[in-house]
Formats: sequence, C-alpha cells, structure tokens
Amino acid sequence: MPGLFLEDFTDGLVIDADWRRAVTEADNVLFCGMAMTIALCTRMALTRRRLVEERR
Repeated sequence: MPGLFLEDFTDGLVIDADWRRAVTEADNVLFCGMAMTIALCTRMALTRRRLVEERR
C-alpha cells in the first residue's frame, strides 16, 4: 500500500500481504544489534529456549 502516511490509517484497517516470512534467530540478532537492546534479545532467546524445552 504505497503512498499512505500514518494519518491515512484507520482503526481496524486490515492489510492483506501476499507474502509471509518467519523471523529467524539471525533476524532477531541483527535487529537487536541495530537497536542496541541486548537485554531484550537475551530475554527473547531465553524464552524461546524454554518454549522449545517444554515441547520436548
């Protein structure tokens, strides 16, 4: 939806995307490195590990 500004969006607007993408651990590390939020990334990694262990 090119050309829309923040003010053009309304509550409840649904935007259907033709593509889907999973967020990988590498994406997470890259984002956290750019945002400099190491504590958040560590917490996310620990939560992910805990969820994987619970599935076993």
